[in-house]
Amino acid sequence: MSVTRENPLSLSGLTTALDSFFQKRFSGRSFWVIGEVSSHKYYDKKDWHFFDLIEKAKGQDRLVAKMSAVAWSPGAKRISVFQQETGQTLVDGLEVLLKVEVSFHQQYGLKLTVLDIDASFTLGQLFRRRQEIIQQLLRKYPSVITKTDEGYITLNKRQALPMILKRIAVVTSQGAAGFEDFLHSLQENSFGYSFSLDMYYSRVQGEEAAKTLVRRVLEIGASDDDYDLIVVIRGGGAQTDLLVFDDYILNREIARCEVPIWVGIGHHRDETIADLFSHRSLKTPTKVAEEILLHNRKAEELLAHRWAELKECTEDQMKTERYTLQRWSSVFTSIVPQRMRVLREDITMNNLRLQKEVVRRIGKERASLHQASHSLLSGARSRTKSSQKELKDFSLQIGRASFRVLDRESDRLPDIQLRLARVAKRLVLQKTERLQHLKEKAALLDPENQLKRGYALLAKDGKVLRDAGQLAKGDEFTVLTHKTELDVRVNDLRKRKTDKDQ
Repeated sequence: MSVTRENPLSLSGLTTALDSFFQKRFSGRSFWVIGEVSSHKYYDKKDWHFFDLIEKAKGQDRLVAKMSAVAWSPGAKRISVFQQETGQTLVDGLEVLLKVEVSFHQQYGLKLTVLDIDASFTLGQLFRRRQEIIQQLLRKYPSVITKTDEGYITLNKRQALPMILKRIAVVTSQGAAGFEDFLHSLQENSFGYSFSLDMYYSRVQGEEAAKTLVRRVLEIGASDDDYDLIVVIRGGGAQTDLLVFDDYILNREIARCEVPIWVGIGHHRDETIADLFSHRSLKTPTKVAEEILLHNRKAEELLAHRWAELKECTEDQMKTERYTLQRWSSVFTSIVPQRMRVLREDITMNNLRLQKEVVRRIGKERASLHQASHSLLSGARSRTKSSQKELKDFSLQIGRASFRVLDRESDRLPDIQLRLARVAKRLVLQKTERLQHLKEKAALLDPENQLKRGYALLAKDGKVLRDAGQLAKGDEFTVLTHKTELDVRVNDLRKRKTDKDQ
C-alpha cells in the first residue's frame, strides 16, 4: 500500500513495521560495541542497570552517537563479575566494550540489552588514559615534572620535609571513616606528640570531586599559614572513585605545590597519578598517621643522640679551656702592669697628633667652602638670565602655532557640516522604513484579519475564551467569525487526543 500525505500511516502502524524489521534483521544476533557510559542508574533491589552508551568525536566533547542501554539480571551479573575483576564500578565516563542485542519496542523505542562486558578492555583503556595524561603533563610542564629510571620527579617531591612535622593541613571528606582512623592514630600516640591540624573538607568521589580537591590544594598553597605537610586521605570506597586522582588539573597542582603532599587514599591495586606525583604515597590514612609519628620519632632520636654528643663534647671542651685559662692567668699577672704603662704613653702621643691634624683639616675645608659658595652664586645668576630669554622665545612660538591650528580647523568645518547632514538624512530613512515594517506586522496580527483567514473566536459573557475546556455542559457561548456571530449551547464535551496524550 502506498503511503502518501492523503493516505498517511498511523504511528502504531509505523512502530509495528519497525518492530517487524528489527525482528527480521536483529533477532537472535549480538554485537560487541565500544562506547562511553553516561547517565548511569542502578536499581539495587531489582539488580538492573540503565544508562546511555555514547560516542564522542575524537579529541572533542561533541556527541556523534547515542543509544539507550539496559542490563537486566543476566547482564547485571556479568557487570558484577567485571567489577570484581577490575575493581571498577560502572560509572559515567567509563569506556567499555559490551556484548549487546539490539531490540525495538513499540512504546519504548530502540534499546541495547547488555549480555556481557569485557574487563580486559576497560583496564587497558584506563591504563592508556592514565599514560596519556602523564605524557601531556610531562610535555607541558618539563620544569615541574621529569621522568627518570626510578620514576617521576616533581617539584613537590623535591620539597624538603621539616625535621619535625607539627602544622598539618588535612584534605578529606567530612565524616569519612578513614579520617577518624587517621585522627585517632595521631592524637592517641604513645610518644605524647601533639599536632596542629587544620581541616580542609572536600569531596573525594563523584563528578565534582576533582574540582573541589584542586580548590583545596590551591587554597592551602595561598594560605598565610606555614604548613609543614599537606595530607590527602580517603577511607576506602569504590575503586572507580580513584579516577578522581588521575585528573589532569589536580595532578598538575599536586606536582607543583611547594608544600610536601602525602596521599593515603585507601587502595591496594594500581597506583594513581597522584601517588606517582606527590611527595609520598601510602596505602591508607592510618599508614599516613604512622609515617608522621615515625618521622617525628626519628627526629626525636636524632636530637637525643646529638644532645648526648654535644654534652660530652662540651664537658671535654670545658676541661681544656679551664686548663688554658689557668695557664694564661699566671702569664697575665706578670705581664699586664708593664704593658699598661706602654699603652698609656702611646695613647697620649696619638691624641696630640690627632688634635693637630683636625685643626689643619678644618682650616682647609673652610677655604674650599668659601670658594664653592662664590662659584655657585655666580653660576645661578647667569643661568637665570639665559632661562628668561628661552621662556620669552617659547611664548612667541606657541602663539604663532595656535593661529595656524585655528585656521586649518576652520577650513574643515563646512565639510564636517555636509557629512553630518548626509548621515542624519540616511538615519531618518532607515527609521521610516522600520516604522512602516512594524505597521505592516501589527496589521497582520490584528484579530479581525485572523477572522478573515477563517479562524473563529469563542466568547462567553462578553469575554473571549482562551480554552474551550473552560466550558461545561449546558453553557451558552458565542462563536465570532468574520461577518457572523453564532449563539451556541454545549450539549457534549470531548477531550481531543494529541500525540502527547498517547
